[in-house]
Amino acid sequence: MLKVKIFFILIFLTTLASQAQTTGKISGKVLDAQGEPVVGANIIIEGTTMGAAADPEGYFYIINVPSGLYKVKASAIGYTSQITENVQVISGLTTRIDFTLQQSAVQMQEIVVQHTRPPVQKDLTYKMQGINASDLEELPIKGSVKDLITKQAGVTANISTIPISSQPVFGQFATIPSDGLHFRGGRTNETLYLFDGINVTDGLWGGYNLDVIGEYTLQSLSTMTGTFGPQFGEAMSAVMLMNTLDNVVQQYSFKGTAYTDKLGNKSGTQNTWNYEFAASGPIPFLKNLSFIGSARFYSSDGYINGFIYPDYIDTRGIDKSGNPTIVPMQYRDTELYFGKLIWQIFDKVKLRGGYLTSKVTQGIYNHYFKYNPYGTPHVHYDDELIYTKLTHVLSQSTYYDIHIAKYSREFKSHVYDNPLYYEIVPAVGSGEFSISGTDFVFFNSRFDRTEASGTFSSQISNQQFIQIGGTFEQFHTQLTRLNPYGWQYLEDYDFKPFKFSGFVNDKMEFSEIGMVINVGLRYDYFNPNREFVTNIENPLGEIGKVKSRQYLSPRLGISYPISDIAAFRFGYGHYYQYPYIYMANQGMNRQYELYPYPNITSVQGAIAKGDLQEEKTINYEVGVQIKVTDDISADITGFYRKMSNLVGIRIITGYITSGDVVKEQKFPIFDNVNYANVKGVELSIYKRMTEYFQGFLNYTYSQALVTSSLLFSLPQDLSRTFPADWDQTHTLSFGGIFQFPDKWGFSLLGSLQSGLPYTYNQFQPNEERAPMITYLDVLGQKEFSFGPVTAKLFVQIFNILNRKNIWWVYPDSGQPGVDTNPATSDDYTNNPTMWGPGRRVQIGISFNY
Repeated sequence: MLKVKIFFILIFLTTLASQAQTTGKISGKVLDAQGEPVVGANIIIEGTTMGAAADPEGYFYIINVPSGLYKVKASAIGYTSQITENVQVISGLTTRIDFTLQQSAVQMQEIVVQHTRPPVQKDLTYKMQGINASDLEELPIKGSVKDLITKQAGVTANISTIPISSQPVFGQFATIPSDGLHFRGGRTNETLYLFDGINVTDGLWGGYNLDVIGEYTLQSLSTMTGTFGPQFGEAMSAVMLMNTLDNVVQQYSFKGTAYTDKLGNKSGTQNTWNYEFAASGPIPFLKNLSFIGSARFYSSDGYINGFIYPDYIDTRGIDKSGNPTIVPMQYRDTELYFGKLIWQIFDKVKLRGGYLTSKVTQGIYNHYFKYNPYGTPHVHYDDELIYTKLTHVLSQSTYYDIHIAKYSREFKSHVYDNPLYYEIVPAVGSGEFSISGTDFVFFNSRFDRTEASGTFSSQISNQQFIQIGGTFEQFHTQLTRLNPYGWQYLEDYDFKPFKFSGFVNDKMEFSEIGMVINVGLRYDYFNPNREFVTNIENPLGEIGKVKSRQYLSPRLGISYPISDIAAFRFGYGHYYQYPYIYMANQGMNRQYELYPYPNITSVQGAIAKGDLQEEKTINYEVGVQIKVTDDISADITGFYRKMSNLVGIRIITGYITSGDVVKEQKFPIFDNVNYANVKGVELSIYKRMTEYFQGFLNYTYSQALVTSSLLFSLPQDLSRTFPADWDQTHTLSFGGIFQFPDKWGFSLLGSLQSGLPYTYNQFQPNEERAPMITYLDVLGQKEFSFGPVTAKLFVQIFNILNRKNIWWVYPDSGQPGVDTNPATSDDYTNNPTMWGPGRRVQIGISFNY
């Protein structure tokens, strides 16, 4: 074991290698009309410096191709050239193109053919679902790419089924960041987010705010679930690859869109507006240097409001007559700016530099504050990413990437931006609803990650593609949590942990037998770089360095195609995720007079053990891709996930010694006590664009069983599992794009999902189900051309059937808005978060130059 660890450390020190896949490969053969190889034929990707030459068997490959659409040209002396258009390259996969060149003694006009991606991707050894730029513009997802991600197989949006005021720790942690997504039955924040190959996952809280991403920033977005390769770590459920344009461009391009739903109350308006712009092109007077950039501004009040009645506060919450002031409580305001320079310094050297910044302000609805809406906290996310990447092609078969990046996030959750206001407005409560004052929630945190990495990749033969590497990351985490009334510190710390990782992966493509094998191994090392009590049961005992964690992750993927009709695959892997830093440092408070000892006499939530271990998932996946027709393909996947070492609460007895007196004190701690398992089947059907229509259908059957659904909730019985709060047995989603002559068309996006579970009998947790959830969104559009400018008018209708979806119910009645407690009023039981939004209409315009 020690030799293996030393091996990976040496790899890290000698060559930095990235965890991310942002490029793919193009390969194939060049033959003549008689089927003989055209030795030495030149194959180039037009508009780039990438190319290859055919070997004695006519075989060629081009590696390190950024994801996107290309024109590929094959030419040879004495042959008519051939260009294949619309060649789509996907990160981490191989696109196959074969050329047949016609002999010609004179110069002939080159032949142009359209490439059609085969319905079976022969080297796919794990489930991958992709979205390209055209999908983002054509489907009815105006608002956030998250709306489309939740329509993928095995992905569901998180819906909170417990009111904030009823959640553990008085709901304080209900405002912390979350990606709001469950992949294959996993918890939220079990996903690695990579922007142009750079890790933008919040290492303090977890997740990434996809709500800031609109239509124009990304070139492609890919979701990998299940048994993804060893290039990716610290993710137990999924990997999200967000890639931007990565090639030098020679022509200017401008895009813009604007839309709103401010069309009157009958439109279901949420006072939404959106502006987004993008531009790209060459920089004048500088050869092979181009830019891309985008900006987005979005604002929405949401559909849940609070109310301020003129006499309500003065009469202690009795008089709710008169015309109230309506106050949005689930509003969201976002800004995003992105810029990138791409410089092809030499044919073999490319340099890129990028900058991304976004700001989000968001309201949180707490039903207790319905009539005191300004008493609830709002949250701020300020994200910033700056990076530079260098690619050096050593030969046709070998290249390396190096990148240096810094990602930062500031997160704040509070009622008042000015702390002095807390001293002016006292905290006052009442029975069912708040009269005045504010919530006690107050978080102020910052997370910084500086990383240095790269890739070293080599196609050592026609059959083998090797990647070896490692990554170093230095973190800086600052967090303050307090009760703002009296400024009582509940948590306060400033730490600088670090980690590094190494991996090796071998992709073997045996074209003779059609088999593809991905086999790899990953090593991770995490150092918390802090001191804590060595034995939590002796909370005033010895202080020592928190031990570092290190773990190995084997990964295996096999694909066995049967011609072009079907391809079977199998995947297996171990996946680890060190607990997010707020979990690992829970309860640390440098304002405590005995710091770094924990304050067990006034625990607010829990105290994390110093030796928390990494959480673990073992993933199994079996799947088959099937060619149904020339236009329709299907993918059937069965999966099983076994999760252990999950962080949860347990109660322990600590012993405090004072002189000859030993005092017992029970208190909650974070420990690796929970476990879970998920099993399911996914069916994905896709139809490419023919006869004016393309579409998809995804169905997932799954069962997610856990020992505890809430982090701060004590497990009832660690010897048994029950359905998770987010478990949805059946989910069906579908989408379609219809494009007709005269440049008009429409698209639709819909879903049907099982209701979420709830507990009626405490001895049978989550055995009951709320009603089914369904949605259908429609987008209609008409395109106009004005010279080089194309304009598009569109109308979008969300929830066109105006279904009043029930998200959660009261356990005692099994209904929303009605419970069996005679002491609660109808006003209190009618919590608006129990229902989803109704029909909403918005109109917009976009242009493209």
